[in-house]
Amino acid sequence: MYGIDTCAIANLPLELVGGGSLLYPNIALFVRTNRYYILELFGSSEVYKSLSIKTHEEPNIHKYLYQFELEKEEESTPLFSVQYLI
Repeated sequence: MYGIDTCAIANLPLELVGGGSLLYPNIALFVRTNRYYILELFGSSEVYKSLSIKTHEEPNIHKYLYQFELEKEEESTPLFSVQYLI
């Protein structure tokens, strides 16, 4: 559907440095908004079994990220602001 070869990903020659364990996600959620695409990975398993692909469309990225409509308050100031040049 999205051109992802999940078998190839599971067979990558990965080496863990300093111990730890490698966990594979179970679900890939692709979200399409009016201006952005979002990929979220959910679940975990020490053995790769499969990757379920889910899709969702949300018109507003802020509503998706914050799960509710943002209301502007007259005296509210954001904690930080990010500007970038294209």
